[in-house]
Amino acid sequence: MRAATRFVPLVRRAGVCGMPARRTSCSKAVAPSELGAPELDSNARNVMALDEEMIAPFVSSDAYVAPSATVVGNVMINTKAQIMNNVVARGDTGLIQIGLSNVIEEHVVLLASPENPTGIQAYVRVGMGSVLDSCTINHYCKIGPGCVLEPGSELGIHTILEPKTVVPRGVKIPEKQVWGGNPAAFIRNMSEEEVADGEQQVMDVEPLSVLYRQEYLPYGAQYLEKEQLLKQKK
Repeated sequence: MRAATRFVPLVRRAGVCGMPARRTSCSKAVAPSELGAPELDSNARNVMALDEEMIAPFVSSDAYVAPSATVVGNVMINTKAQIMNNVVARGDTGLIQIGLSNVIEEHVVLLASPENPTGIQAYVRVGMGSVLDSCTINHYCKIGPGCVLEPGSELGIHTILEPKTVVPRGVKIPEKQVWGGNPAAFIRNMSEEEVADGEQQVMDVEPLSVLYRQEYLPYGAQYLEKEQLLKQKK
C-alpha cells in the first residue's frame, strides 16, 4: 500500500499568484491579426487566469488536462492527475485543489466558495457527470457517476458513493463505508478486500496520464486553422 500524500491547502488572495500557470494544448488564443483573418472565437482557451493573470491555475507538468476541459482561476492540479473531456473546474470564487493521481471523469463540474474550498485528496476517482461544490474528499474515495456533493460535505478515506447519490450540505461520511440514495444514506461497511481492490484499481490507471498527454500536441492545433485561412486567401 502506497503512503497517502498529506493534503495541504493552497491559499491565494486576489492579486497574488501563488504559482505560474502551465497552459495546455488550446490555451492560447490565436491573434486574428497574425492570420490576416476576421476575429476568431476566443473560447479556444481551456486553462484561464483571472484578474489580469494574477489568479492563475497551476497544472503539474505530468498531469493531464483534456483539450475540451475548462480550468479557470484558483485551481491546483497535482502530479499525475487526469482531467478528462468536458470537465469544468471553476476556481473563480474559491480554491479547488485536485490531488495526486486523481481521475476526474467526463462532464464533472467542480465549484468552490470563498468560505468552503473544494479539496480532493490523493487517489480519488470522480464518476462522469458528478457535481462537487465546496466539499472535501479524502484519500482513495470512489464517487459514482451522477453524484452531487453539496457545500460543506465530506467523504472519509475509502468512501464509496453509489451512482446518483446526493450528499446534503454539511454531511460528513465516515471512512470505509458505502453510501447511496437521495439523500445519501448508509448502506454497509467495506470489507478489507474491497479496500485493497480499490487501492489497486487506482494504481492501475495512474500511468494513463502519460499516455493521454502523448496523444496531443503540446502547442495545440491552431496552426491547422491558420493553414486553412491561408488557403482561402489564395
